[in-house]
Amino acid sequence: MQTKLFVFVLILISMCGFISAQDSDQPYVFISTYSVTQIPADAIYLSLTLSSKSEDPKKAFDDHKKLEQNLLNLFKEFEIPDSNVGYSLLYIGKTPAYTKEAPGYMTRQIVSIRLDDFTKYEPIQLALLSSGIYEYSAKFIADESDIWIDKGIQEAIVKATAEAELTAKNSSKRLGEIISIETSHHYPSDAGNAMAISAPRPGETLIDLPHFVEMSVSLRARFELLEK
Repeated sequence: MQTKLFVFVLILISMCGFISAQDSDQPYVFISTYSVTQIPADAIYLSLTLSSKSEDPKKAFDDHKKLEQNLLNLFKEFEIPDSNVGYSLLYIGKTPAYTKEAPGYMTRQIVSIRLDDFTKYEPIQLALLSSGIYEYSAKFIADESDIWIDKGIQEAIVKATAEAELTAKNSSKRLGEIISIETSHHYPSDAGNAMAISAPRPGETLIDLPHFVEMSVSLRARFELLEK
């Protein structure tokens, strides 16, 4: 059933190509597809939330500054350069009225950290908890690279060409040259898209194994359709 539906969709795409090409010298067909490329992860991105609460706004502020100082001390301990740290402005205000908490004041600030050394990831979590910082999340990241983008585009072109050839066949046409290509790429932010390439061996932890992040490339290509 899925195969029949797939062919039917391709036929519709082919028809749309002819309709859009009625006023031109050469009929063509548009193909939209995508590819997924595995890129080696080279860093871990940590997002921390600094927050304190108190009935007194000054105490909430002072407690927040202590958390900030604890975090700065961790940066020195783990040798995290300033260039690997980002942060939002400190917010201080009343606790939301819709919460069940007693009326008071709260602070909130988001801090992001890039860890280039994977071995620091697990120890820094324990250090954060010991410093009173309990809200954080992490994900693997990979730096953008033209090499990986080009690889993804080439894989998408192969898929698009195969689909265009099937469309041409179903239309009793012959596939010509690629007239134009539009592409875009995306690095998923979901940490679930990172994976290890092998199972753990004795004496190793998961964090020691190579990891990959998926990069997706979307492609829209226009192909010539020629007479047989």
